[in-house]
Amino acid sequence: KFTYMNMLWLRHPEQLADLSLDMNYDPMRRYDSVDAKLQGQLQDLRDIIPRKFHKEFENHMFWKEFKKQMQQQCSNGISQIRLYAGPAIFDCKASDLATVTGRMRFKEEIGFVEEADGTTRYKALCPILYKEYEGRHDKTKIFLNPALFQAQHVLSADNQLQPIGASTNIPYQDDMEYYLKYLNKGLLTEDHHVLAIFQAWNDHFYPNS
Repeated sequence: KFTYMNMLWLRHPEQLADLSLDMNYDPMRRYDSVDAKLQGQLQDLRDIIPRKFHKEFENHMFWKEFKKQMQQQCSNGISQIRLYAGPAIFDCKASDLATVTGRMRFKEEIGFVEEADGTTRYKALCPILYKEYEGRHDKTKIFLNPALFQAQHVLSADNQLQPIGASTNIPYQDDMEYYLKYLNKGLLTEDHHVLAIFQAWNDHFYPNS
């Protein structure tokens, strides 16, 4: 549940065993530093895991196993999406998502760019994040593409969903934190563009609420 509802990976989970709760923690600055990210993770985990298990947080083996199980859930989830939901989400054939070669046709949609010197990379603000992408960042359209849920990895050449793609070198964890920082800050400052994103998805998933 934590993997799907909170975050796909933990940042430096081995450090959480020795981390104390910071009563001055500021959610606004959660993604500004590694220390803030660690504290944010700890705060989330204390909220979602029953109090009777909090003593296990001091056990390094607990975090090693927790990390292992989170990675397993990531792999299970992405495999199921590719196998059962991917073709409908992306309007393609199942065979297009079944192999690395097949998924390469989507590389531009998930941010692949080739620089003038021939080097290549995947940009975080990739076309698939936007509704009706027009070649540039538009804060009125970002995160409003209906095909967003785990879309970047579903379409990538990477077989496993890991913090850094083994084949593409896409920094999935860094990108995820970049997106979360954008959304988190927008919520806390009541940015109307970010509030509109949440309203759009609420309307999509809970149309009668």
